[in-house]
Parts: sequence; C-alpha cells; structure tokens
Amino acid sequence: METNVLIKIHKDLEFIKQKVVVIDNELEDISKDLHIVRPEYLKKLEKIQQGKFHSFDSKEKFLEFLDNEI
Repeated sequence: METNVLIKIHKDLEFIKQKVVVIDNELEDISKDLHIVRPEYLKKLEKIQQGKFHSFDSKEKFLEFLDNEI
C-alpha cells in the first residue's frame, strides 16, 4: 500500500517536472520577444494626447502628420 502511494507521488512529480519545463520554454520564448523601448519612442508617446484621434484621407497625409506632430 505504501509503495503504491510512493509510485503515485513519483508519477505526479514527473508530470509536474514536465509542465515546469514547458512553462520555462514558453517564458524563454516570450522574453525573446520583449525589447527595450527606444528613448525617441518614449518621447513620442509623451506627446500623444490621450483620447485624441485623427483620420486621414491618404497614407501620405498620415506620414506627414507623423513627421510634424509626433
């Protein structure tokens, strides 16, 4: 009886080990995707007014806005 309990505990621990390895790999993949924000982007974000939205008729007008306003 005691042996059966130990075998069950062993199987559970092996399962948990496998899950930890999977989680560790996923975290590694996520951390590879994270990048430090460049300082110039932080400055641009500070200039954006919260809740203010613009619409543009063309890509050129949008790019002009980005160059001048942000």
